[in-house]
Amino acid sequence: MEYCEAQGYRVTVHNLRLYARWADTWYNQEEAYHSILDPVLSDILSARADGAIYIAGHARVIHCFDENFPIPAVMAYARSGAAGIPSVVIDDVRSAREVVDCLLGMGHRRIGFIGGRKDNLHTQLRLQGYREALEGKGIPFDPELVYYGDWSRGSGCQGARTLSEKGVGVFFSISDQMAGGIYDYADEAGKEIGKDISVGSFDNQEIAQFFRPGLTTTALPLTEIGRESAKILIGRIEWQRQKTGPSGERKLVEIPCTMVRRSSIADARCTKTG
Repeated sequence: MEYCEAQGYRVTVHNLRLYARWADTWYNQEEAYHSILDPVLSDILSARADGAIYIAGHARVIHCFDENFPIPAVMAYARSGAAGIPSVVIDDVRSAREVVDCLLGMGHRRIGFIGGRKDNLHTQLRLQGYREALEGKGIPFDPELVYYGDWSRGSGCQGARTLSEKGVGVFFSISDQMAGGIYDYADEAGKEIGKDISVGSFDNQEIAQFFRPGLTTTALPLTEIGRESAKILIGRIEWQRQKTGPSGERKLVEIPCTMVRRSSIADARCTKTG
């Protein structure tokens, strides 16, 4: 909104409230989804809007705009199902690789992965980054060290419990909520985070700074995604008006997260364990 206003554009917001209506099952209900989406798209076109940005709640392929959508459009925080619609997303692979590189740099080698649902795009891409980091150090990927949860704190605890039985004491959790469950496991097992157990995470939710010790995690580039989406959209609007030269836009823009280092990772280079 800040970028649009600076460029002289007024922003109107339509809240689909998909998660409030159907939690995380809405993307399996195409008919119900379009019963909410289509009237909003009609309103946008009736109002003669110059363009539209769809802001998603989770990274997945979303079939919102088709190739023939009559005004410029951009998908933010998810991937468009239409090849002609630009998407601006988190660089999950690069950002996950950075967290695992941090764990490896502290001397850890046997690192457990605690993910969300297996079919989730965030899970798949962050697992790819985890694998790339290991392979970069010549460490073979071991699927036995991967646990799929459901993003909840409880599944993080169960994941830590399950992987600890396989000799894992170092974890890459792909959400702070699940990382909270690893802290719960440490408490029940009488172990200390940052000493007996190491944790690197993802999201930098507000709770991360209040864990004791503080949680090393990644800050999501949400403001940057919003700004870049608006920049691309206005660029498309202006190009469409002028119709001169190539648009020069990328169809997929990936923005990396920023590491936030706290005290949840032990330095295994200085100890006999880890």
